[in-house]
Amino acid sequence: MGSLHDWPRIVKAAMNMKLVLGSLLVLVASTAHGAAAVRECRAEIVASAAEAGQEVEARRQAMSDWLTRAAQNGPEWTRWQLAGNRRIGCVPVASGRFRCQAAGRPCRIRQVPP
Repeated sequence: MGSLHDWPRIVKAAMNMKLVLGSLLVLVASTAHGAAAVRECRAEIVASAAEAGQEVEARRQAMSDWLTRAAQNGPEWTRWQLAGNRRIGCVPVASGRFRCQAAGRPCRIRQVPP
C-alpha cells in the first residue's frame, strides 16, 4: 500500500481509468448498433397531366397519378417528400380550368448494416 501522500495520485489515476473505460464503452455501444440510412432513388416518373376547375384539385389529381405510378415499384417508393427533383407545374388553360403535372424520382430510405 502507498503512503498517505500517494492517495491523491492514486485517486487521480483511478478517475482517469474510469474516463478511459467509459469512453471505450460509448465507442463500442455506438458501433454495435451503427446502421446507416441510405437514400435510394429510381428513374423519374412523370404523371399524366390532370385538369380541373380549381388549381388545388388539378394539383391533387396530378399528385395522385404520380403516387399511383410510384407505387408500382412498391409502397416504400411513394413518399413525395423523399422524391428527387420533384416538381408540380400548373398552367391555366383557355377554358378557365387548370392543368397540372407532377414529376420526380421516387426515393426510399434503406437501412444498411455496418
